Amino acid sequence: MLIYDGDHPPAVRFARWVEPRLPLGVAALPASSVADLTEIGLTPGDVARQVWWIGVDGRPRVGLRARVAATKTCLFSGRKPD
Repeated sequence: MLIYDGDHPPAVRFARWVEPRLPLGVAALPASSVADLTEIGLTPGDVARQVWWIGVDGRPRVGLRARVAATKTCLFSGRKPD
């Protein structure tokens, strides 16, 4: 799952690029749409101006590491944007 700051233009651009390439069932969500960030170990301060990736292993990655992990997931999904 990709979680991003919906008010931060670079994060929004990356989310819009990555979302149609992610495997089905994997979401890219603005932090404001996540009901309880604490359930996934994050706070509103954590997601301010940052991109977060929560992998299938449950391990959070932030910033560039989040972008790399999300991009690698896209490469192996075989899904192409419309």
